[in-house]
Formats: sequence, C-alpha cells, structure tokens
Amino acid sequence: MIINLSRGQDNLLQARFVDFVRTRPMFVLFATFVLFSVLISGWKGVRGLLGMGISISVIVFYIIPQILQGKDPVVVTVSGAFFLLAVSLYLIYGWTIKTHAAVLGTLVSLILTALLASYFVDLTRLTGFGSEDALFLIQQSEVTINMQGLVLGGMLIGALGVLEDLVITQSSVVFELFLLNPELELW
Repeated sequence: MIINLSRGQDNLLQARFVDFVRTRPMFVLFATFVLFSVLISGWKGVRGLLGMGISISVIVFYIIPQILQGKDPVVVTVSGAFFLLAVSLYLIYGWTIKTHAAVLGTLVSLILTALLASYFVDLTRLTGFGSEDALFLIQQSEVTINMQGLVLGGMLIGALGVLEDLVITQSSVVFELFLLNPELELW
C-alpha cells in the first residue's frame, strides 16, 4: 500500500491511504503478454514486441517532451505517430511493396484522422479541462500547454492500433486481388 504521511497543524502525524502498489501483478501480466505473443506469433511476435517498445519510446522520449515544451500537440503527435507506425510496419512485415503501400496509407489516414478529429473536437467544444488532472498539469508545467490539442493528440494515439490494422489489411487485400487477377483495374 502507498500511504501519505503528513503532520497536521497540531503537529500530529496523519496517515492517508493513497493506492495499492501494483508492481508485481503488472509484471506478471506483462510477462504473460510477452510469453503468449512469442508462443502464438513466433518471430513476428518478437518483432511486434520490439515495435511496441519503439512506440513507447517515441511517445515517452519524443511526443511528451515536445508537448511539454509547448509545441503543437497535433503536429507532434502526427509526426511521432507516423514514425512509430512506419517503423512497426517495417519491423513486422518487412521491406516489401505491400508495406510501402501500408506506410503511405498510414500517412494519409493519420492526416485524415487528425483533420476529422480536429473538426469534431471544435464542433463539440472539447476543451481538455474535464478533469482535475488537466488543472494539475497546467499548474505543474512551466509552459502553456494547449489542452484541446492534447485531447486531440490523445485521440490520435488511441486510434493508432486501428489505423495500423486498417492500412495493412487494405494493402494486403489489394495485393492479393492483384495476384488473383493482374488485369483487374484498381480505379
């Protein structure tokens, strides 16, 4: 358990329960995930885990620091997301024409998703100030953070898994259709 200890105005020690320590169960859950990823998918699972590690690194070492420096969260998130998706796709599927098409589709879909999300964030007047965490972030930061842009960036990061599945599936379908009938027109 995590306990917060403090002294009150009368100098008495006060203890307050904060949360549970979840290190061991989270490690077991992570190890189980890694084990089943490798058992089920073999080397593709290992490459997927490597891609996940790169993705987390891009978020922690590029996207978050850039946003905390006051840069536009949407531009930072789109550029970081494109990089991490491109690296993940090449790691998992290799340097093939199908992967090139999927990476190009990723760029287009990221830009389209950012534009649509931006439109609907403005339309619904989402501000990013819906929780006390936003106020805490603003109080603790030395720069002005665009909270609405941060909401939008979070939406884009949340959509990355869907975008990756979407682009690789569509790329695979198009290439399979071409292999079945090379005379088939794509337009």
